[in-house]
Parts: sequence; C-alpha cells; structure tokens
Amino acid sequence: MRKIIKIILISILSLSLSGCSILSGFSSFFSNIKEEKMIAKIVSDNPIPDFEDRYYLSQLKDKDLAFVIIAYEGLMNFKEKIDINLTFDSQQRPLELLELIQYDCPEIYQFTTNGSTNVSFNWILSKDELVSMDITYLMNEEQYNLSYPVIEDKIQNLLNEIQSLNDFDKELYVYDYIVDTCSYNENTIHYSSPYGVLIEQEAACLGFSRTMQWILKEAGMDCITVGGYSKEKESGHAWNILKLEDEYYSLDLTADTNRKENNGYKMYLYFNVTDDFIRKDYQLQSSLFNVPETKGTKYNYYIYTDHYVYNHQDYQTKINDILSQTYLNQNKECVIQFEDKETYEEVLSNISSVYSNWLMEMNLSFIPASFANVEEYNVIYFQFN
Repeated sequence: MRKIIKIILISILSLSLSGCSILSGFSSFFSNIKEEKMIAKIVSDNPIPDFEDRYYLSQLKDKDLAFVIIAYEGLMNFKEKIDINLTFDSQQRPLELLELIQYDCPEIYQFTTNGSTNVSFNWILSKDELVSMDITYLMNEEQYNLSYPVIEDKIQNLLNEIQSLNDFDKELYVYDYIVDTCSYNENTIHYSSPYGVLIEQEAACLGFSRTMQWILKEAGMDCITVGGYSKEKESGHAWNILKLEDEYYSLDLTADTNRKENNGYKMYLYFNVTDDFIRKDYQLQSSLFNVPETKGTKYNYYIYTDHYVYNHQDYQTKINDILSQTYLNQNKECVIQFEDKETYEEVLSNISSVYSNWLMEMNLSFIPASFANVEEYNVIYFQFN
C-alpha cells in the first residue's frame, strides 16, 4: 500500500513538473504570436519616406525592419526613451541596425551611434527582450527644425549648379565643394553628420560620406555610405560606393580633406577606385550587408580626365599635353598618375628638366612651379605659383 501511494505521489509530482514545462512552452508560444502580430502591424504602417531607395533598410525583413521603423520614428520625433519590446538573438544587433539607419538616412543628423553615451539599451536578459532605448541627442528639436531648411537650401543650390552636368562632373563638383569648404576635424560634436559638413564646415569621414550620399541621391545618382576599418583595425572609417553607367566605384573624400589641411594639395587618390585599390588601406565592416563590388575603371579620376600615363606612352609628350591643358584653361594645379613605378621614378628624378621641356615647347619664359608626390600611388602633383 505504501509502495502504491509512493508511486502515485511520484507520478503526481512528475505531472506537475511536466505541467510547468508545458505552461512555460505555451507562454513562450503565445508571446511569439503576439510579437509576430505586432511586427506585422509595424511593418504595414512603415512611415519611412522613400523607403525603397534606402539601400540597407529596404533589404530588412520582419523583426529587423520593425526595429528600424520604431527607431526612425522615435528619432525623428526626438523621443528620449524609445519603446522597442522586441526579442533579439544578439545584443549587438540593435546597434548594428542603428548604424544602418545612420548610413541610409543622412537626414537623421540629430543623433549618432558614434560615442558610448548617445544610446543605452534596456534589456530583460532572461527573455532576450529589448524593452527600450535611451537616446541622447546632439541637438534639440527646435535646433533641428531651424537647421534643416538651411541644409536643404544649400543642397538645392548645389543641385541647381550641377543640373546640366553629366554624372561624373556632378560627382566631381560636389566632391570639390565639400573638400574646399570643409575642414577635417573629428573632435567636434557633429563630425559624423551633414550638419558638420554643411553648417559648421568641420567633419570627418562619416560626415563627408553621408553628405556626398545625400546630395548625389538628390541629383538622381545611386550612392551609398559604407563603413569599415583601417587595415590594422586601429580606427573606423567610412566612404561611398556609387554607380556610374553599369559599374560601381569606391569614393573616399577623407584623404583630400586631410591633405588640404596638411599641405594644400588635392590629389583625388580615392576618386572612383576599385575594391582592390581601397582595400590596400581599409576593409569593410563584415557584420553589415554585402555591398556592390567596385570594379569600374572608366570613371576613375585620372583615367577619365586623361591624367593617366600608360606604359606604352611617351611620358614627356603626355605630361606636356596635361600641363598645356591645365595652363590654357587657367588652372593652377594638376595631378598625374603613372601606370608604371619605373616611369614614375624616372620622371620624379628628372622633374626639373621635364618641366623645362614643357616650357620650351610652349615658348614660355620661366613660370615658377612646385611639385609634390605620393610614392605609393605613383602620383605627381604640379602647381603653377
């Protein structure tokens, strides 16, 4: 009898424990259904303007898409606490998604993911649920509303000036405008935004890239911002990928904004280059979406402007043509790239005689000039003084 009672008690206890497990499973099941319904509702009410033109965001689905919609709407309404209530497998994912918003939405310049104090995440760790985000803004809503029309006017003025140009010349015009008017400074509050570039005229790589993207997209061109790291992973970096005709190119303004501050030379080293070229110095952030491979060469700055000396060309004749075109167009400077390292070194070691030969061909008296070079890329810079 005692044995029977013992067996019954054990059976009841087992059923009780099994029941707890079943109830827990039911609870999780219904929580998932509730979350899925919430996600479907958020996605169906997507308020993000020009959504299909957002390269990264338009590829998101389900939970990731719901998160960026909630975040975008909260950021544009300057909410200091944005309720999320979504579960994630990785606590890193919400930050990655915020970075995608930053890359895809240059109009969100009141907030940046750069800096550890700008956003904090509130989790229920036992459920992997992100309850909310606390946001610290770089400006208040009134400041944003005052600055946005100013930025719009600046962009519209640029669009008016480039509307009759081909796409390469549009890109070059905007590039020169940013490089010539904005100083490199990564120690300002708005260094990562178009506000820093167009209003304060001080910014760093992410600010340059987002501004270039904003203007070129307004001009009807395909252009995105991409993020990565220096090869040694010592620092983050950002640049652009754009499409000209049917090919993609990498574009990085930062080298010239830095160079301008250091010695005044504008070299166009990273103007429409390939992946192979830019990845000598930088690598892409692998956790984000794959981006188009950049293999185009036709619209590289040196090749398209005919400032490239091929191995089969007589370098003196080619340099004479480039210097003559520069002089006759009343320009003060030009840069020339050489396909071959040996030719580049020969020209560099005889630069005075090369320049004198051009003066003789043009029947010009002596015109003072200065020279600079970037050995790694076989580039020589000429400036008429």
